[in-house]
Amino acid sequence: MKILEIASMVITIIGFVATIIFGILPLHERMDRMEEAVLLKHFTIIYPVNNTIVESSQVINGRTPFLKLNHYILSAPMETNDVYVQDGPLKVSAGGNWVGVARFDDAGVSKKFLVQVVATKAALPLGLLTKLPGDALYSEAITLVKRE
Repeated sequence: MKILEIASMVITIIGFVATIIFGILPLHERMDRMEEAVLLKHFTIIYPVNNTIVESSQVINGRTPFLKLNHYILSAPMETNDVYVQDGPLKVSAGGNWVGVARFDDAGVSKKFLVQVVATKAALPLGLLTKLPGDALYSEAITLVKRE
């Protein structure tokens, strides 16, 4: 009887420890996801605002919490959904502010463009983006309308 009680207690302790360990691991993952979501809310384009009418080039500025990553301005004509790297790597201040320029080709027929910023460890060439980096973090996109 004594051996059964000890074995039962050991199994109970092992189960308790396993529950704690496996319960904490997902908690850390959830916390990491929540932290990333909070950081992404601070990764934003400040100017211009959504649905601004712009000329063929436009100064874009914003904020980022990802100070050690490379930042690039992306634009996508709404007609084609091709994505173009417009400017970068952008210089990011110690406070997380950045500024760059997006150009909207006069030869194209698109009038509306989605614009956002990507932060990545990768170095991206200017022009058509053919492969998205696996570690890419994106700001919210804004729509800009090119003046005719």
